[in-house]
Amino acid sequence: MLIVKADYLIVWWLLHVGKISILLMVVCIHTAEAVSSKLPIIRISASELTPYAVGLEIGRQSKALFHDIEQRYDAHLQTVLSQTQFERIVRQQLPALLKKIDKSDQQALQAVRSVWLIAGENKLGDGRLSADEYYVLNLLPELGVPPGGVGIGVFDQASAESGPIVGRNLDWRHTPDLRAVQAITVYEYPEQRVVSLGFAGLLGVLTGFNEQGLFVAYINAAAHTPYQQLRQVDATSQLSGFELRNILRQHASVPSAWRAMSRVPFVVSHSVLLADRNTIKVLEYSVGQKAQLRTWDSATRSGYAWDRVWQLAVIDCHVLPNIGDPCQHLRDQVRWQRLRTLLNFHPTQPAHARAVADILLDTRHQAVALLNDQTVQSQLYVPATQHLYLSARSAQDQGVSSHQLYTDLIPNRLTSSINMMFIAIGILVCLACAGVVWFARQTQVFVELRKYFF
Repeated sequence: MLIVKADYLIVWWLLHVGKISILLMVVCIHTAEAVSSKLPIIRISASELTPYAVGLEIGRQSKALFHDIEQRYDAHLQTVLSQTQFERIVRQQLPALLKKIDKSDQQALQAVRSVWLIAGENKLGDGRLSADEYYVLNLLPELGVPPGGVGIGVFDQASAESGPIVGRNLDWRHTPDLRAVQAITVYEYPEQRVVSLGFAGLLGVLTGFNEQGLFVAYINAAAHTPYQQLRQVDATSQLSGFELRNILRQHASVPSAWRAMSRVPFVVSHSVLLADRNTIKVLEYSVGQKAQLRTWDSATRSGYAWDRVWQLAVIDCHVLPNIGDPCQHLRDQVRWQRLRTLLNFHPTQPAHARAVADILLDTRHQAVALLNDQTVQSQLYVPATQHLYLSARSAQDQGVSSHQLYTDLIPNRLTSSINMMFIAIGILVCLACAGVVWFARQTQVFVELRKYFF
């Protein structure tokens, strides 16, 4: 009777182990699929590295991820610029812009080039990347190919996330080759860690955040024109992407970042969506004017009314009434009105991160939708938790789908400490159990247990 019961227990145990194994296998498959659709992460331990060594690491890791990265970027440039435009840029604009890159960033750019296969001839579409082509890639926002899109933010009592929720859709002239080299770069500086959401091997920041929860997003606000304008570069102006990376490295809050940027003239007109753990604001900058700060209750120009408390929106033009580069396109007005309709949260119905993410995925009005054919990435960030929700258009152009959650780009120091505590407790429990087993085996208790169970 006891033998039959024991056989039954063994069969019962094997069946349940099989079920659990199948369940774990299914979970692993779904997890692997989710991980494979996420962007690769480049981590740079920059605390003890020179700028040149940082560039070497960026170049090596980018090349390891994308072995044909030079060919990809060359093919992309051929699509966004003609050979004539490129040669004019190299001759008339590039020398002045390169002088604006500080010495440390110049060293990093040179180091990336030293790792990649760099050609000597400036010929777009030849399958090779020249030094000038690589520089132009890093300076596209200043060279007539700026990233745009929309930005949104919800904070204070309109947010249900214990702090602000901020996001943007990155609209940029893209190709399968550019989409194929998307990556997240995490810089571990001595001051703090900085995350850049963008493309492998490019040093400027289009969207990013830091360890303190400061978030920045560059959004185009230059006057729309079908022709690429070659303007004279002011001697005191700065490059937006490089400056935003420095802001994230050196500042921890919106007020601090705003004060620093308000003193800096930039090469082109743009807006910067700013957020931290407490608030969200927008910096609007027009060439030749002082940057101005826009809040949720700021006055706006005619046709762009805003009455959403503790909520902000950004489009590809300036909406402050006393700033240059006014909104000229119907597309901007359509998007503004759509954002005003969708951003309608309040204290009795506050926004969760997923609800704000759904706004970024809105496709109403087709070609001029918030999410459209030019959207490369849709990005949402919660400073309080350091959670990033990101969806990227694949190289095969399968569209921008629901956002993937990234939780480990910048591990929370408190969370890390708690995890270490639980690990330590687990080890102590295991040691205690091992001690109990050892003690039992050395005494009559173990003999009695064997008689009972076996």
